[in-house]
Amino acid sequence: MVVQDDGAGRVVRIQAAIGAAVACGKCPEVTPEVGVTVLAGSGRPADKVGVRAQACAVPIAQDEAWRGGFLDWLDGYWADHRHGPTWRAATTATTWPQVSTTVRRAVLGELAKGGFLDGCRTPYGLKVRSRSGGPEPEESPGA
Repeated sequence: MVVQDDGAGRVVRIQAAIGAAVACGKCPEVTPEVGVTVLAGSGRPADKVGVRAQACAVPIAQDEAWRGGFLDWLDGYWADHRHGPTWRAATTATTWPQVSTTVRRAVLGELAKGGFLDGCRTPYGLKVRSRSGGPEPEESPGA
């Protein structure tokens, strides 16, 4: 079953995720002012990733050992913070191979398409959807 999102659900998810990050005692850099700035920018279209970056991203996303380590890191982040990491934190985690930031963003996109990640379109909402992957829903509740 495909869940249709009228936009209001996405707004609620974004507000809740940003609110959790602002309230997180382990993230003093996420002030209310930062939260407002992130909220104001959350409607931007996603950056396009080039063909080269995409080609580099696919084998990384398909590497089961690497993917498992990254998903473990992401679960640990949620356990500690009760919200998802920033994209910078997610793409600079120690589990990453030495690739560009563009390739890292493409890897996250591949993991989302493969059904492993959710919340890619929600600030502070990135989380593990499934360890076994699966088809990406058209619009999921945590996207």
